[in-house]
Amino acid sequence: MNLNTFSRSSDVISFVSWFNENYHSLIINFRIIRTRFVPEGIYISGTGFSSALNHYRWLATGMHTGDWQETKDKLSNFRTSLRKFTKINDSEFALQTCAEILKWGGDRNSNFGAYPFLYGKYKNKELTTYLEKSSETLKLEKSNLEELSGIEKMNAMLTKVHAIYSDDGLPIYDSRVAAAIATLIEMWRRASSKEKEALPPELTFPSTTRTRRVINAYPDAIYPHTISYNQSDSAILWASAKVRLGWLIKLILKDNPDLFSHESTSERMHAFEACLFMIGYNVGCLTSYEKKIPSRNISNESPIKSFKNETTTLTGDTVIQYNIDLISYGITCKWGKTRFNFEKELIDDILLLCPESTSLPLGANMTGNSPNLSLGSWLQNAHAINPRWASCLAAVLVKENLAEWHKLGSSIILTFK
Repeated sequence: MNLNTFSRSSDVISFVSWFNENYHSLIINFRIIRTRFVPEGIYISGTGFSSALNHYRWLATGMHTGDWQETKDKLSNFRTSLRKFTKINDSEFALQTCAEILKWGGDRNSNFGAYPFLYGKYKNKELTTYLEKSSETLKLEKSNLEELSGIEKMNAMLTKVHAIYSDDGLPIYDSRVAAAIATLIEMWRRASSKEKEALPPELTFPSTTRTRRVINAYPDAIYPHTISYNQSDSAILWASAKVRLGWLIKLILKDNPDLFSHESTSERMHAFEACLFMIGYNVGCLTSYEKKIPSRNISNESPIKSFKNETTTLTGDTVIQYNIDLISYGITCKWGKTRFNFEKELIDDILLLCPESTSLPLGANMTGNSPNLSLGSWLQNAHAINPRWASCLAAVLVKENLAEWHKLGSSIILTFK
């Protein structure tokens, strides 16, 4: 499948038409907890898809505001440097620029994931060649979904490198973006009475983590599969979703020249992606808060039969057994008779967003209603997990010396180390 074939799909045509007829009236109820990257939190409602861009925040190290304008300028500088060094085959500075991109993107551990892959290419004198060849493979006008085998690896950080290297608006496809576009697809399906039908392959956008999915907004949705890092074809599946999203955005903007009209052609693409990113913090923001979206119960998601570690809830009431592997699996637990898993990306997310000295109330309310700006509300808003599981997560984080806690009145305060 190429862009021409994709654009002729009746489902694609229908979705593009629906989006461009409805995007301006879309109501977005942002509920984003205060974190390192969003230092003031975002609790505001906006009207129109493009309004999300006004609230874009990603305050990476060295940035002053993290708003869209500063981010756009920073990414433009990354792109200029990376393309320049690749063109003159300066692998050392190309690798350095890649490392800066990963740091901006929030890479927590350079010993695993994207950086070792890029460093391996550098050591084998293949880095600039690989970047150039990958760019050709992923070029939106030329890309063919049957010819993506040249993409050897893709993950939440490498998708940023490829998108920034691109000069045609190729989007970043991460867990937030994936969840947001899948939710918009589901909204169109319901408006078109297609929600019981199989997802069309052109508009199937898989999640990259089990805790950020369309079911966070529509629990009864037919949802795409989750791309596993351990799948042999994960890079191709990820690249396919990345390219198809680029095609879709391209078609939407072509039919709607007024959307982000103040941006250049490729920047319009990235502005659209930036809106998806903000919506993806909590895709329930696209559904009415008058209609309560139930929190997921994450029980029975752990196949582990034995546990090596043990602790208690912070109040010492009940025992928690757990295994922890922050490189591959996250935290698997048994709390009472319930077994479940806080997967790696969720743990990465909370440790990334809450650096040293960040303090949050526990907010582990048994009723499922948790105060704003708490660990419980973050679990609920960002990952649709019942706030009561904050008691278990906090206990393990404290036991593993990743956080400490104290009481403030009747509240438990968690401070990250």
